[in-house]
Amino acid sequence: MTMRKWRLLVYAIYLAALVGGLWLLVTSIPSQAAERSGRWPEVRKAYLADHPSCEACGCGEKCDVHHIRPFHAYPALELEPSNLIALCPRCHLVFGHLGDWHAWNPCVREDAARHLRRVQVRPYTPAAAATFQKRFGEPMRARPKRQRQAERDASERIHSQIATAL
Repeated sequence: MTMRKWRLLVYAIYLAALVGGLWLLVTSIPSQAAERSGRWPEVRKAYLADHPSCEACGCGEKCDVHHIRPFHAYPALELEPSNLIALCPRCHLVFGHLGDWHAWNPCVREDAARHLRRVQVRPYTPAAAATFQKRFGEPMRARPKRQRQAERDASERIHSQIATAL
């Protein structure tokens, strides 16, 4: 065996030992994650029944129940309805975690309410409003959730019919 191969072998063994040692170190660190309560699924389901749409943008997408104060840091607040807010996946990241899943936003309820008010009265350009009125025969405005859901269902039916026809 040449000296170069010998050095490579020693280096490989050193790296394997180092990685193995780090792996043992990482796996031996106790987990900081708190365990969820057995009642969490029913509390989550009840909250989503009371708040079916996103509390930040009003969309009817499948919402997540976000803990305003994280339950791993505040386990006593895990099932407290005042500590929960329903957010769609996009708003969950943007408002609930301020764009970083490792962070949390203690003002999420206020930020979500402010954004929802802005979404509900958002202005449209006159050209967009005129095009909308000409096309649909009514002025442009935020549509109620039931109407948005009906439009989404109709769109899904059309897409499924097209997919089956192909």
